[in-house]
Amino acid sequence: MAYTEKEKELITTLLGKIELIEEILTSKGINVSDSYKYIIKVKNILKNKDEKGMKNVKQHLFMDFRQMFESSTSFEELNILVEESFRIAILNSIFNK
Repeated sequence: MAYTEKEKELITTLLGKIELIEEILTSKGINVSDSYKYIIKVKNILKNKDEKGMKNVKQHLFMDFRQMFESSTSFEELNILVEESFRIAILNSIFNK
């Protein structure tokens, strides 16, 4: 399946937000690979434009975002990015077919 221009733009936008989330967590001394494995999975799905993986993006993000909330990993900039990322995943069918 070829992606539409809008889908390609959504993938790029979401990938940028996920990379910023990873940067913020890393700057706070958090090992993202160990603590938030689903963020890494989503980043790889988006980078590779993995068609089969796209349908799991919303659920993967939910898992790690919930873990952040439960562990009180919360910074204003991070919260904004998390909310924006999850909104993109929820509102666009490419990420939850």
